[in-house]
Amino acid sequence: MLVGLAVEKTLLQFGKPAFDGVESLFRKRYRSTIMDSYDHPEYLSGILRETFGDSYPEIVGSIEDFLIEFRNQHPIQEFITKISG
Repeated sequence: MLVGLAVEKTLLQFGKPAFDGVESLFRKRYRSTIMDSYDHPEYLSGILRETFGDSYPEIVGSIEDFLIEFRNQHPIQEFITKISG
């Protein structure tokens, strides 16, 4: 839930259309939502790369910023590594 909220909040910083676009791709391609991104970081990574192109590292950095206080937890570290790669 924490990761989903971090992703959601980050995307909303880039505007409601950005959030809606990413959410729409999650639903169409994977029959899932942004809130499922923790369980499927590969879905999130692909959609963010496609949607934001060269701005992808900025998006990932913003997600990391939201999760910074939890970064010492192995599952959060693993998630960040998977979406950064």
